[in-house]
Amino acid sequence: MKAVLKHCTKEEYSLLYRANPNIGFSINQLIAVDKGLLNAEHKKQVEDYYTNLNSMKATIKDITGDITVSGLRENVKKLTSDEKTKRFSKLCNNLIGHVSKGLETAGWAETEQWLKDALELKELAVDMRRRLALKNPE
Repeated sequence: MKAVLKHCTKEEYSLLYRANPNIGFSINQLIAVDKGLLNAEHKKQVEDYYTNLNSMKATIKDITGDITVSGLRENVKKLTSDEKTKRFSKLCNNLIGHVSKGLETAGWAETEQWLKDALELKELAVDMRRRLALKNPE
């Protein structure tokens, strides 16, 4: 059955699941199965998958929202350009510009990469704020 599972289309997963739900479906295969067919254990796995995916997306939105609202993206342009400011700007451009358009439909791998970038952006933001405070003490 596992050999058959490898060659199935998404539409055929439900048929195979109905025949034998215990053949070792991956999470990506389980999310393609009709939810009404899933047993309690597999429903929980799918729910956990979406909970974690949505949590990652929320974190990305929070980080990019904080950067946008704070005006940090614009203020960093006042600093002397170096590797960190360039990386900060690149991450801002990628995340704020592109992620906002495709985040809702992004899958696990793409969301995971964007989360990694967002966490790096958050770390860089701390450094950028510190450098701006030193440049413009109030």
